[in-house]
Amino acid sequence: MKRVLKLGMIAVALSLCFSGCASKSDKKSAETVSEFKDDDIALGEVVDGVYTSKMLDLKFDGNENNMDVIAEEEFTNRLDGKVVKRSDMEAVHDRLDKGYYISDMEAYDNKNKGNYVEVEIYKDIHHEMKDGLENYIDKEVKKQRSEQKERFKNPKVEKTTRDFLGDKLLSVDVIIDEDGIESADTTLYKKMGEYFMEIRVRGDNPEDIDRYLGMFEKYSDSGNNAKSSKSDESNTTDTKSETDTKADTDTKADTDTESVENTSEVNDTEDTLVLGSINDKVYSNKMLDIKFDISKTGLDFVSEEGLKSMGNDGIDKSDLDAVKKHIEDGKSFTDMFAVDNNDTTKKISVSLAKNDMLMPMDEYLDAQKEIMESQLSKVSKDQLKSSEVKKSDAYFLGNELSCLDIYVDTTVGKQCQKYLFVVKDHYMMIIVSSGKDEKEAQKGLDLFQQYQ
Repeated sequence: MKRVLKLGMIAVALSLCFSGCASKSDKKSAETVSEFKDDDIALGEVVDGVYTSKMLDLKFDGNENNMDVIAEEEFTNRLDGKVVKRSDMEAVHDRLDKGYYISDMEAYDNKNKGNYVEVEIYKDIHHEMKDGLENYIDKEVKKQRSEQKERFKNPKVEKTTRDFLGDKLLSVDVIIDEDGIESADTTLYKKMGEYFMEIRVRGDNPEDIDRYLGMFEKYSDSGNNAKSSKSDESNTTDTKSETDTKADTDTKADTDTESVENTSEVNDTEDTLVLGSINDKVYSNKMLDIKFDISKTGLDFVSEEGLKSMGNDGIDKSDLDAVKKHIEDGKSFTDMFAVDNNDTTKKISVSLAKNDMLMPMDEYLDAQKEIMESQLSKVSKDQLKSSEVKKSDAYFLGNELSCLDIYVDTTVGKQCQKYLFVVKDHYMMIIVSSGKDEKEAQKGLDLFQQYQ
């Protein structure tokens, strides 16, 4: 399997999925969940690295299993750009009623960031399971086989039944072992009235799948009545610090064309972290050796407060210790974000992430392309008409660099997003420029100059 950090900006940002359903093979379970009502919806909590969900009767202890456990703190509505808190149950129900998935928990293996466990909740508003779970799973298996055969000679895709904490749940397994690439993915489905829970797991091999699933415990057996605490500050999923979430969402975000921020830096035994500043409508970052003059572009910088409300775990740029920890924890931190309030396709952002790239750039882009395609394939058809991810080239500061292009046709129009990954010693700079087409996306990159 390709070793790659599952960057939150990619992995979670396109979390509107469609699939899944409930098993009819467990009579007892079916009878229990049939009584599930809308009022029974309650999201789980992550406290001090431990996820608990009374509704799902689940517990996952990241500390005992060397896993980094996170959960979304805020949601961005892709239709109106409104940011709401996880605790706003009216907004949660509104999100579910519109067909959105809610990521209740994600856990990443600290020894291999490419391996993860995810718990998602959604409502089958499009009645994709109207013909029953068995039929849906059969269709999903055929679809996965077709897609995997386009990339691999002998992919193993099959419907399985797994014992999970006393329930027998149907799942779809995808096993790849070919030309040095090893990966194992499975998705388990459980019905809860009109709602469904999916547990998605990725590992290097089938044994990893069983190992990760074995880390779950029953909430009712744990005696854990954990309540929300200040640790919620650290349980935000990478979704909101993900650049691509901001790149394809209509923001109501605050903009501040006159914002002035002080360049900040903190010394470290390995490296020096330097964040950018905005002065006289020019963003600059000495460490990244870039500057960006917004004065003639028609764009507006999103203020620091705006960035906090959109993501960055609510961290102030002035709190460099918190920023550094955020990055060291495997999340991306948005240093600059610019939007065109009259053209929602135009957005430019600069983010910083930890340099965990242990492979050539070409292989890294292949791995990120796979993650993007997987996430896009889960977006509801009434929100994403079509999408394509391909490796491409971009011109940046006089150099031709490899990048990823994402073409999407959404409810707000078509756009192209160019993703550029540039290694800067201990850190990685991620620049995303979007426009109505590739030419317009490149124009955004052309606006950058060297810091000097």
